[in-house]
Amino acid sequence: KQQAAVLGAQELGKLGGAFDRAKFAGGSENRGGESTLGNMVAEVQRAQTPDNVGGPAQIAFMNPGGLRADLVGTVVDQAYLDAHPGSTAAIGDRIVTYKQAATVQPFANTLVNLHLTGAQLRTVLEQQWQRTAVGGVPTRAFLKLGISKGFSYTYTQAQDPAQAAGVLKGTVTGMWLDGVAIDPSTTYSVTVNSFLASGGDNFRELANGTAKKDTGVTDLQATVDYLAARNGAALPVGFQQQGVGVAFPADAPSQYGPLDHVRFDLSSLSMTGAAAGGPIDTTDTTVTVKLGGTTLGSFPVTTTVSSSADGSANSNDEAGTASVDVVLPATVGADPTLVVTGDTTGTTVRVPIHVVPVAPVATVTGGDAVQVYGQAGSMSVTVTGNLGTPTGTVTLTAGGVQLGSAPVGPDGTATVPIAAKSLAASGTPYQVTIGYGGDATYAATPGTASLTVDRATATVTGTPTTQKYGKTATMKVTVAADGVVPTGTVALSSGSVQLGHGTLGADGTVVVTVAAKTLAPRTTPYPVTITYSGDPSVQAGTGSAPLTVVKGAVKVGGHATTSRVVVKRTKVGIAVTVVNADGVVATGTVSVSGPGGTRVTGTLAGGRATLRLRPFATTGTKRLTISYAGSSLLIGGSATVMLQVVKG
Repeated sequence: KQQAAVLGAQELGKLGGAFDRAKFAGGSENRGGESTLGNMVAEVQRAQTPDNVGGPAQIAFMNPGGLRADLVGTVVDQAYLDAHPGSTAAIGDRIVTYKQAATVQPFANTLVNLHLTGAQLRTVLEQQWQRTAVGGVPTRAFLKLGISKGFSYTYTQAQDPAQAAGVLKGTVTGMWLDGVAIDPSTTYSVTVNSFLASGGDNFRELANGTAKKDTGVTDLQATVDYLAARNGAALPVGFQQQGVGVAFPADAPSQYGPLDHVRFDLSSLSMTGAAAGGPIDTTDTTVTVKLGGTTLGSFPVTTTVSSSADGSANSNDEAGTASVDVVLPATVGADPTLVVTGDTTGTTVRVPIHVVPVAPVATVTGGDAVQVYGQAGSMSVTVTGNLGTPTGTVTLTAGGVQLGSAPVGPDGTATVPIAAKSLAASGTPYQVTIGYGGDATYAATPGTASLTVDRATATVTGTPTTQKYGKTATMKVTVAADGVVPTGTVALSSGSVQLGHGTLGADGTVVVTVAAKTLAPRTTPYPVTITYSGDPSVQAGTGSAPLTVVKGAVKVGGHATTSRVVVKRTKVGIAVTVVNADGVVATGTVSVSGPGGTRVTGTLAGGRATLRLRPFATTGTKRLTISYAGSSLLIGGSATVMLQVVKG
């Protein structure tokens, strides 16, 4: 016993943390749970299978019943160093002794290497859901094998119809070695302890392995050698789960397409090794789902440790669950594998799905547009795709002219501006080619629409004008249109009377001469209609302006027809002339009035009249006033004639 105590205290190496068996919530052992200790021992046995006895092993399994204690080691403090003066450890190190390792594996089973096909590996894993040799309910409903590094699998489980209620049957849905799917027909080198190699714990398929070779190395010695080979480096604790449950809903489709939702539930994401009442192992709070280099989403992980007693039908490895709902990208190849990764532990779960690729097809449509020549316009374009909303740019062209371009918005639409004067006004619509340039998903795709370019609307104005009857006048006319200077001719009219016409100048204006004597004078203005002829770019139009026609002015003159006027004897003739400078012949009446109320009235003929006055009663200078009353065309006027009346 004294010698055993010395040998048992031998330091084998250092641990990065405690390696625990799986536990129920109350702290009792759960042989149905994956554990850091079980996976570590399996990895030790894989690594310690020498080449000369069938190795190197690719995979190793460890039965949970072969682990009789947790491997927590001893955290070194000063008291430990004082009690072990030969120790090479430092304070804070977690060392493991020979006795501690022997307590974990006390059976001295040897390591056995054997060959199994991929199909046999599946059978071994499905025998974790325990069955006795003759059927019925086994002692434990589920025994979880420890798994070596590099090997992982997924499973689903359901009520076993051949067993009593609550007894589950597991189906392995996928297996991978170093990320490569296990081939059912390929043979793999597997190491287990001699107990499992004989079919122990109902893992009967292991007894059917071929090329069996016993290494002669005990499980304990393998651990001793493995730790020694680390040369004092601490052995890190791995919290990655090697076996994870993946359950698709009952209504999950048999195949998926781009942009489809993929939904499934995950279980057995968390290790549960801990002392009663203590914290569970390091676990994930979220998992991230990727397809290739594309992240599809992250989802929370809920870890609830089972409180079932070991040995019941509910012994399980289901702690650590997550519900995944991702949308496949628009571009996805046939039958991809989704990769779920624990954001803390690094647990990797591969979920192959059956995808039928769909070729991306974009459809480009444009809304027929109307543009007024000289003004900027626009066209609405919609780009739709069968694999999500396209992005990119659309460009419009017509008749070899690029009209404009715009980016496709998040709703798949683009409003493309069309520059003013890009296309001439036309009586027929232009066919517009819509060029969609494509994006990472969709190839370049054309579309068509029509664009009608209407002539611009003319605004016609004229300046208010006053015309003296008998004399020509001018009216300034302006024809304007948005964005373009009109050309062509204008004509002036009032009712059925044509007043004049002219041709627009380079500034869109013209001064039109209004002919004389076209309209008679009146007190109210004439409404003049201005008619614009239009041109290839501007529509015909009309406007209006007032034209006021006033009476013409006159010059009134007169002289006596008698050179000597004798008092009381000479009847004086006064020759009157009424003249319009613009050639309008005066008509109407004129009168001559003199001293003493003398007044004589006459009628013009050809703008002239001679009026005769009675002899004057007195001598002297006489002032005579000639008055023209005016006419419908001319205003009135007056003049003065001086006469000298003498004695006879």
